[in-house]
Amino acid sequence: MEVDALSEKKSKWSVRQNFSNRLAFYFFCLFLFFLPLFEAPKNIFGVLFLVSGFWKYCEWILSSRDSLWGDHVNTALLVLFFSTFFAGLGLDSSYFRDNLNYAAMPLIALLARVVIEKKRLRLILQIICISSILATIHAFSTWGSNEYPELNSVGHVNQSALYLVFSMIVGGALLIESNSRIDKVLGLLTVFSAISFFVPSRSLVAAICGGLIILGLFAIDSFRSLSMRRFLVSVAAFVSLFIILLAPHSYKVGLLEPLRAEIFMRLDPSNNSLSERDRFVRSAITVAGDSVFGFGLKNYGDATEIANEFRTTHGHNIFATVLVERGWVGVTAFFLFVVVIFAEFLKRSSEPYAMIGLLTIVIVVIGGLGQTTLHQEHGQLALILLSLLTSPAPDTISDCRC
Repeated sequence: MEVDALSEKKSKWSVRQNFSNRLAFYFFCLFLFFLPLFEAPKNIFGVLFLVSGFWKYCEWILSSRDSLWGDHVNTALLVLFFSTFFAGLGLDSSYFRDNLNYAAMPLIALLARVVIEKKRLRLILQIICISSILATIHAFSTWGSNEYPELNSVGHVNQSALYLVFSMIVGGALLIESNSRIDKVLGLLTVFSAISFFVPSRSLVAAICGGLIILGLFAIDSFRSLSMRRFLVSVAAFVSLFIILLAPHSYKVGLLEPLRAEIFMRLDPSNNSLSERDRFVRSAITVAGDSVFGFGLKNYGDATEIANEFRTTHGHNIFATVLVERGWVGVTAFFLFVVVIFAEFLKRSSEPYAMIGLLTIVIVVIGGLGQTTLHQEHGQLALILLSLLTSPAPDTISDCRC
């Protein structure tokens, strides 16, 4: 009788675990779907996933008897999470709400890493592609009289372009690695929609990152298949495109002509002060070089203005923004996360879809020279990709060539 009672108790516990796991997974999928589309459902399902995911996280700790910190990636995410609350510490109490919003980003990534089984990764990647395609279509349909198109829930054109940069990585990986025709169509449409957005957005950083992604996808695939010819062809095509775009003579490059004109305008300091990215870094060091906790999130503009430095709303550079807003505590937390993630992907380079993680971390670093990456919705997407692809779960991924 005692054995039967114990067995029944374990069965009920297992049913509750399965239900909570499915619930958290559905909330996460809905959050990810609405991430670039609509603000209200994105926030609602984000909160629901945080609650259900935290419950599942507690179950995981109790059942596995692992520490709260888990492995190195969990530790880096938790450090990033806790460091957010130190941003602007000691200034005033109004900073707490912004810190709470930004702290949700690494927390969602951490919970997704614990809750989402690796065998569901392919579905997650498909959802990212579908939502990006729909968000791009919606952006063009509502463009109207605005100067640039924007993804509805992402906002500013540069942030929208960066979001599509990360989704382009996902689409390209599905196109190259998956054996499914559905995945290949989704991947192709995602890459096409991202490129179609880059042209009217005239985002120099997005254009460079997009080119690096295409080169990186072909390079990784060529390296795996040991095809030097394919690699050299991809490098030649990439270099030729940039020569055409950046040549001093006036070439007619069709739809790319506005992008080419924008590149020259942005590279000319006499026309655009934002082209001097090194100036942002120097200003950040002048303002916050001796700051431990920074001046608070979203306070970059006010901090530089008070110090009579070059003022913009954010640093247009990940180091400059993090240093001014979060201080050296934040810089250390970000540096630790990047190093841990990069080291993890070096160990997992032969795993399915590892190219997504490698290219994502490259774009975070290189794109961070010209924009604030790991920030807002595009940063959330990048954190989710990096966390899911380093999941410790042993489950296999089907329909993949690797």
